[in-house]
Amino acid sequence: MALVGASGSGKSTIGMAILGILDKNLKVEYETFQIFGKEKHEYSLKDWQKILGKDLYLIPQNPILAMHPYLTVGAQIEDYFKSKKISFIKEEIFDLFESVGIQEPKRKWESKPNYLSGGERQRIFLILCKKIHPKLIIADEPTTALDSKNEKKTLEILMEILFKEKISVILISHDQRIIKELADRGIILKEGEILENFINQNGKIFNLKHSYSVKLLGI
Repeated sequence: MALVGASGSGKSTIGMAILGILDKNLKVEYETFQIFGKEKHEYSLKDWQKILGKDLYLIPQNPILAMHPYLTVGAQIEDYFKSKKISFIKEEIFDLFESVGIQEPKRKWESKPNYLSGGERQRIFLILCKKIHPKLIIADEPTTALDSKNEKKTLEILMEILFKEKISVILISHDQRIIKELADRGIILKEGEILENFINQNGKIFNLKHSYSVKLLGI
């Protein structure tokens, strides 16, 4: 499902609300909020922390802001897997690195995040999904900060996650090309309100009633 809207329409805010990581000054009011078969308020804080990063996974818009600048990539991945009680073999992760074009995986593993390109950092967040296999991914503008070459590679990995790994994705984006390529359906947001829903079949958008939506999706 795609969350589509102009900047400031509330796309990322909804994603952060689902994850439960909104700013402390904000609060969410809802009639019902079910996730993985339970109401959100039925989860204890401990149970919710187990879900975050495992069943419910975020692919951030800017990976460098989601990584510790002074710890190596490998140390952060190891800490992450240990905290989620996920067993792994280092060589297996190296193979995943190479499968998405990250060369010299051992050196990259031992490097700090700023020594990797933006595309490599984003690909690391993506390929970890293959090891973790979450139930739901929230992808927040996953190609916005990338050049065309890295954008294409990121989309290829996202498509593999969707169609081969069969993981559900909420795609937050305003990029009509990506939406038409990846999303089955979507929600149009305008100024924090749901304007309408749409269906995407083979790159063709159906059910749009508002001219704003038509213009937004370039139809």
